[in-house]
Amino acid sequence: MKSIEALVSCFYTILKKRIKFVFIFYLGTILSAICFAENKVSIKYIMYQDNNQVTIKTTTLDSTIGKKGFDLSVGAVVDGISAASRDIPIVDGVTGATPSSKKKVEKRNEYYVGIGVKEKETTVKVLVDSSKEDDYASSSYFLTATQEFNNRNTALSIGYSNFDDKIFPFGVTWEDEITTKVYDLSLTQVLSPISQVRFNTTYSLSNGYLENPYHRIVVNYDLLSFYYKERHPTIRDKIAYGVFYNLSIPGEMKSSLQLNYRYYFDNWEITSNTYELKYNRYFTDKLWISAVGRNYNQRQAFFFKNFYTEEERFMTADLKLASFITNLYGLGINYALTSWIDLELTYQIYNKKTNLDYSPYVGSVAKEDLKSNLFFSCTSIKF
Repeated sequence: MKSIEALVSCFYTILKKRIKFVFIFYLGTILSAICFAENKVSIKYIMYQDNNQVTIKTTTLDSTIGKKGFDLSVGAVVDGISAASRDIPIVDGVTGATPSSKKKVEKRNEYYVGIGVKEKETTVKVLVDSSKEDDYASSSYFLTATQEFNNRNTALSIGYSNFDDKIFPFGVTWEDEITTKVYDLSLTQVLSPISQVRFNTTYSLSNGYLENPYHRIVVNYDLLSFYYKERHPTIRDKIAYGVFYNLSIPGEMKSSLQLNYRYYFDNWEITSNTYELKYNRYFTDKLWISAVGRNYNQRQAFFFKNFYTEEERFMTADLKLASFITNLYGLGINYALTSWIDLELTYQIYNKKTNLDYSPYVGSVAKEDLKSNLFFSCTSIKF
């Protein structure tokens, strides 16, 4: 999951429940580091900015120590999100904040430890995580098992993840909880010496407080305005199917092409399609570049409305539940500074477009289409 290109959508998602999705993003890095090949320390820095007054800065430290089929991975994440103050109760559906001259930086601290064991064709990994900020806390664990067979040309992987999240919103006395269970199944097959394909499916079930406590919906009756909290269903189950194809391109320059497609649907009647193309190329043994393009389109939840004219059972100000289309373009450069130090730099542009009515009517949850930039840097030290 740590494809860099997934980062922007993760950052956009965390504006509602940011702990879980940020950690999911880092999980791929953590687990991929358990590769039974070398000892390594990685320092990562990520900066995200968009046109909705949001800036996110994240620093991560990963370390992996491996020996004879056993790996220990530990790490820490510290990040801060700068947005307008949450003191004002009327907040919009894009940033989870409302314009204000007073700004705050929300900070999050996360710690994790993972263990991987490999015996012949069998690999088992376990990872536990704890994360906390001023209004949200999360504890989670991850289990994965991979079995290779057919002369290691075929691999079957299964995974289970469990999240226990607690919400204690700023400025109120009540608390609530969310529990999420995720089940993964994937099959990887080598097709030829230069190509392979992977099929995967993921099912997740969330229960509990699935709203944003800072969102408000404005309903207008004649000249009067009434404000309501978000009301989402308390259960959300999601299913996603994906296929990934990797082709190594023969030639003097080492290069590869990766194609990825994902279909998603849930019981809130959201459906989505993701198309992704990535190209990698070595210019020297020490320098290689990667270029990525991704398109995502989504159909809205059954209870999403730009305008609510009356109080309803389910109501939302969350634009992530609307219909929209996003496009992402990025370029990455990787350079082996020495035999034991690797440098990585990535820059990406992310745009989101909806078909919502952007009139200044006070009841609208629509805001300006999202435009954002992402910068990622990583320094890895192998020993």
